[in-house]
Amino acid sequence: MFLNFKSLLIIFLFAPFLSFATTLTNSSTISLLTCDEGNEIYSLFGHSAIRVQDRNNTLDEIYNWGMFEFSENQAEFGYDFAKGKLVYKLGKQKFQNFIYEYIYFKRGVREQQLNLNLQQKQRLYDAIKENYLPENRSYKYDFFYDNCSSRIRDLLISSIGDSLILANHPDADKYSFREIIDLRLNKMPWLDLGIDLVLGKKIDVKVSNHHLMFLPSYMEEILNMSYIIDSSGEKIPLVKNNSELLTNELDLPKEKINISTYFWAMLIITLLAGIISVRLFSKIWFGSLLFLGTQLGAILLFMWIGTDHGATKDNLNLLWANPLLCISLISIFSTKLQSKLTYFYLIMTILFFILILFWIISPQEFNTAIRPLIIAFALIHYFLFNNSKKLANRL
Repeated sequence: MFLNFKSLLIIFLFAPFLSFATTLTNSSTISLLTCDEGNEIYSLFGHSAIRVQDRNNTLDEIYNWGMFEFSENQAEFGYDFAKGKLVYKLGKQKFQNFIYEYIYFKRGVREQQLNLNLQQKQRLYDAIKENYLPENRSYKYDFFYDNCSSRIRDLLISSIGDSLILANHPDADKYSFREIIDLRLNKMPWLDLGIDLVLGKKIDVKVSNHHLMFLPSYMEEILNMSYIIDSSGEKIPLVKNNSELLTNELDLPKEKINISTYFWAMLIITLLAGIISVRLFSKIWFGSLLFLGTQLGAILLFMWIGTDHGATKDNLNLLWANPLLCISLISIFSTKLQSKLTYFYLIMTILFFILILFWIISPQEFNTAIRPLIIAFALIHYFLFNNSKKLANRL
């Protein structure tokens, strides 16, 4: 039956927008690409992507679950990012376009060709294409549980099925999410401190082998040790071969900076300000630290109750970086108010010292650099407590 002119015209006009299923051939390969970390915050933990090649179908595609759109309104973009509402997408790129970015930023890229039979490759490819449908490609990003690496892990498990035997990594059930981040930010202590302050106790749990693959480097290592059961029941390596596509030439920090020194200096200044009791200097110094604590407390409270980030909830840093510090801040500049807050100062002093005493058994791990700062807050409230008693006696 011949197509009429109208049908041919419709096909001609809309052919570029039609998606036809591709049947992979024996020349096809599917690989995991693991990209080294970069200097930007979003690239500090590396990246994962899937590469699909088939000479007979002229395919060399990259499927990348780390895409997101920058809004023209930067304030709106920043607000969505902070609130945890930023939507990530699965993107498809030509291999050359994908690799150019890593050439430009001098980041290493390694490829692991998966040892799959044609049926398994087709099943995995079909699952990727289904995930790429407009209604499926967007997802709400979660750094620990739903990201560019964990999405690939889940696709491998669902597509290969019981034939896949994932190896147990030596680090499984050994470290918490926080400890894993700390190890990788060892030479970036200020960033590590910021992350430790913002993230709550939900990340202080031991990470299972399954969830270790939230990091691209861990997934690369686990796949290298994993196996597939072939049609004859034999165990064969999941990774057929490894190749280095790009060598990492990026300059990363080589030495760790000890930031604790700055906080110990703050503690010493606080102690001297309270003992020497130069009134104007004490007010300015105490006020500055209390303002810092109040602002940080407001941010942490917002991240807990005002955002969709699961990892920023239940944050025990609010025990010391507390918005209630604003009461102490205001009272420094009001003698009348200061005289009425004797018990408030006493309670706050005890709270800070208890936090230090029970530091080790806390359900949340605190960054060790902030201990001098917590002691400084305790001393400030102790000095204010003593001054409050004196003022009360005078009045």
